[in-house]
Amino acid sequence: MNASCFAVVGSASNKAELLYIWDQATFEAKVIIVFLMFFSVTAWSVMAYKAIQMRRAKKLNQYFTTEFKTQKAVLDLFDRRIAAEGCPLFAFCLAVSSLIRASCDRFSLPADGERPFKDL
Repeated sequence: MNASCFAVVGSASNKAELLYIWDQATFEAKVIIVFLMFFSVTAWSVMAYKAIQMRRAKKLNQYFTTEFKTQKAVLDLFDRRIAAEGCPLFAFCLAVSSLIRASCDRFSLPADGERPFKDL
């Protein structure tokens, strides 16, 4: 069996190895190779897109963090109606701020950073 493998490999030296394999492959093998190539390209495309998306989210998170740290009160950023589409931290803080606003409205507490009870 080893001798036959060396004979096949030896005859492949005249052609490019991949072209030789393609020429020797059956129809079923060619279909499998095409499927593997398609899904490989698809997987790498998704990975590249996700890498670009993660890099963009990281940059937006840095911008958001810088802007958030300059605010005097927690909800000032949202009172100014700043929109940061695609920023994960902004989306999270927007959801939290809406919960804070709802809680303040429910219990009649000011949401502007003032303490309702001066003694606490």
